[in-house]
Amino acid sequence: MPKIPTFTSDASPQVPGIDPAQFSRVSRTEAQAGSQIAQMGLQAADTISRQQQEEATAERTLKSIEIDNGLKSDLDALGESYLDRDDYQNFDKDREAQLTELRNKYMAQVGGDRVLQVAFERRFSQESLNFSNVVRAKKRDVMSKRALGGFETTYNQSLQNYAGEPDPLRRQMIAKDVEIGVATLVASRFLTEAQGEEKIQKFIDESEQVRADQMIEADPVTALEALKTGDFAGLDPKIRQAKTEKAILRKKQNEDAEKVIAAAEEKRIADEKKVAHDKEERTIGELFVSGDYGAIIPALKRSQNLTGDELASWTTKVKEATKVDKKVDDTARSIEIIKINHMIDTNEDPAKIYGYIAGNPNLNTQDYEQYINKVDTKLGSEITAGRSDGNTIIHGLIFPKVGLNAAYQNTPLQTQRTAEAQLALDDWIKEQTSAKKTLTRQDIKRKAIAIGQEYSISFAEMNKYQQEFTTKQMEELQRQQNAE
Repeated sequence: MPKIPTFTSDASPQVPGIDPAQFSRVSRTEAQAGSQIAQMGLQAADTISRQQQEEATAERTLKSIEIDNGLKSDLDALGESYLDRDDYQNFDKDREAQLTELRNKYMAQVGGDRVLQVAFERRFSQESLNFSNVVRAKKRDVMSKRALGGFETTYNQSLQNYAGEPDPLRRQMIAKDVEIGVATLVASRFLTEAQGEEKIQKFIDESEQVRADQMIEADPVTALEALKTGDFAGLDPKIRQAKTEKAILRKKQNEDAEKVIAAAEEKRIADEKKVAHDKEERTIGELFVSGDYGAIIPALKRSQNLTGDELASWTTKVKEATKVDKKVDDTARSIEIIKINHMIDTNEDPAKIYGYIAGNPNLNTQDYEQYINKVDTKLGSEITAGRSDGNTIIHGLIFPKVGLNAAYQNTPLQTQRTAEAQLALDDWIKEQTSAKKTLTRQDIKRKAIAIGQEYSISFAEMNKYQQEFTTKQMEELQRQQNAE
């Protein structure tokens, strides 16, 4: 029987057909391959671990950036919300509440990541400090503006009080109060020391100038005396000289104004006297024409406006008219009629014509009545013709045929101004006739010229109106086209 092989430490198993040396080489190769596979497995596991770590780091970095950006954006928006606020008393309370709310919001996003928590706390601390500084700066700004605004009101009132105070000691007290107010602002850091000194000096300079100005407006004569006698010695010499010249000018203006007022008053009194005089004379003339001679003498006795010569003249006329044997010479009568007609045609004062007719011994009763009526008719026709002329003049002034305004004819503005001017002329005529003032055609035409010039339209005004009118037309045309 064949011998069964045995394994020893130095012998390899004998397998039929296989070389022991070759078997040894195969075993080593397989071992090496196994080692390599194991090594590759370890490398793969290490790569996966690194990738997971990198992904976790990337996610943490992204989350940190997003939280940082969101936090900064929210705080910037909150900071801007304080810009238009002035309720500085609520700033600190609101700021703390807003920071707490933001911290809670972003801590929820951070979650349990300890690294992110530390990074967020550091970032939140810095950004909240910046935000708090913005809020505090705004609070300081609001408080400063309020303080300075309130002081400015007090400052201006103190200027007025100083200027109106005649007692020098009280003026010093007012100035001292201003200095105390400035010192308080400096102590509160609403003003710098330099600004405070500038403010005090400004009050010293302005207070005396305002006092001088008020005194000049109230009584330039007294102010001029005070400026010359040293009451304003603290003023700069150039400023004091300027105030002196201002007082002289205001004194002259007041004197001129008083003269104008006095002249206007004299004219008003004279006009009233003339109206009253003409009314009395017309009444007596009408009594004379109507033949009511018995009422004339009592009317003459009651008169307060006729002169002595006029009273004597009317008395003589009444005596002449009441003569039973009164006869009128035809030639003398004709001469007087021609003269009266000439007076009417040349627009003599109607009151003068009335007196001449009523007292004329060479006219008979029928002549008196006829020519008094003719004067009345003339006056009525004068107003009618004058009004017509006046309306024509006004139209010509507002609707010019030549000149710069000639290019803009027949605009609604011109029509409106013309109507207003013509109504103003009618009102003036009514006012004059109601006051029993005699109006001639020339009087009305002169007034029409003045009114027409007052209501006329300048080239600049017309050009502006034309541009606005054209713009409105274009807008209306565009609106119609859009509607279609």
